[in-house]
Amino acid sequence: MKPLNTMNRILETLRRMPPSAIFAIALLLRMAWIVTLEDKLVWPDEQEFGAIAEQLAAGNGYVSNSYRANPVVPVYLAAFFKLFGLELLAPRIGQAILGAATCVLLARLTATLAGPVAGTLAGLMLAIYPAHIYLSGVFYVACIATFLSTLGIWLVVRVPDSKHPLGTAVTAGVVLGLTALTRATFLAYLPLAPIAIVWAARSSWRSMIAPSAALFAVSLAVVVPWSVRNSLLYERPMLISSGLWETLWKGNNELSNGGPDDRNMVWQNYVWNERVEQLEPGYRAEIESRYEAINADMRAAYARSGDMFLARDETLRPVVIGLIAEDPIRIARLFGIKVLTLFDAFSDTEKSNETTTSAKKLVAALSFYPILAFALVGIVMVVGQHRRYGAVVLYVASFVFVYGALTACTRFRLPVDPFLMLFAAVALERLAEQPARRASWQRSRRLSAAAGS
Repeated sequence: MKPLNTMNRILETLRRMPPSAIFAIALLLRMAWIVTLEDKLVWPDEQEFGAIAEQLAAGNGYVSNSYRANPVVPVYLAAFFKLFGLELLAPRIGQAILGAATCVLLARLTATLAGPVAGTLAGLMLAIYPAHIYLSGVFYVACIATFLSTLGIWLVVRVPDSKHPLGTAVTAGVVLGLTALTRATFLAYLPLAPIAIVWAARSSWRSMIAPSAALFAVSLAVVVPWSVRNSLLYERPMLISSGLWETLWKGNNELSNGGPDDRNMVWQNYVWNERVEQLEPGYRAEIESRYEAINADMRAAYARSGDMFLARDETLRPVVIGLIAEDPIRIARLFGIKVLTLFDAFSDTEKSNETTTSAKKLVAALSFYPILAFALVGIVMVVGQHRRYGAVVLYVASFVFVYGALTACTRFRLPVDPFLMLFAAVALERLAEQPARRASWQRSRRLSAAAGS
């Protein structure tokens, strides 16, 4: 009975743990990490966002190419640069606070769906998860996007049972619109969130039509002003940023293999040239001839727009549509490979530095794969409660679909990891409670047998 008593005490401790404890643990670990960092930007993405933020802080407006037109991270950085100067510690502290708040939000979301023990487990998993501790120190979109998406989905889940469903839905719409402005791929979830609300409402679904419509309308209202700005500036329709057709081409062209390097491939760069070298001579000549013509069209498009990302989108759109129509079976196979790449613990990066060592790759594997395994078990366990978990399931499905269609790598998956932890926490709680349930069942049988005798 001693192991059973110990497990019961652990479960009771988790049930009673306050959100402030989760927040404190998460913040402490993130602060311990960021104080070790040099005052410099390491990765190309954050360097480009930093340059845009400096222009904003200097009062020069939003100066960027069309690909970096997703404004949330640059505006976040610019606010700190304006208040505290160009040093990076203050915005890193801000991200550490957002990361800790995300842990509490995940705990609340999980508790709403599965109870307080699972909620605490999920919050603690995210609090100590190395990849998200790391995110607090770098200015990718993932840290802020994870906070916003977790907050948004928590609000979506609350709408059907809220005392003020319309107000909750409007707030959720604002948050999800901001999430899409952080990275355009989150647009895929905007039409699914209203469906999740109606789906969860069961017999009262008609009462949820107005809140669902309000959520969708408000999320669009957040995005549309920026879309109008882009369309006027670039003289073509553009919701948030460019790169859709180029990225679709990267993940589905004749030389794509579904791996993480696809995202770095453009015509005649090192990835492209390495793969061309491996082709049979006749096919290689065919590919080179085809892309010489495409490259000529691209140069002409660039001369018209002055923006290489717009030129690539314009030129590669008909190319990739033709490739998808020509061989959909190959495209489906690439989709499957990209999903596997997305769920790799640490996929290859274009740039190597102190964060890409073998030891850190091992830490990533040891911290992620157990979560993934338990998450798969948890998903199976909640199959019968699909309405209740619909907002989360639809978000994860939209996320996987987008990156399976485009290009994939570990970094792109990080904003969905908290929701894997949610399902992993469900599995861990139910597995931990099984001995107590079995003991209770056996005790009931003994009592029934004694009463019968």
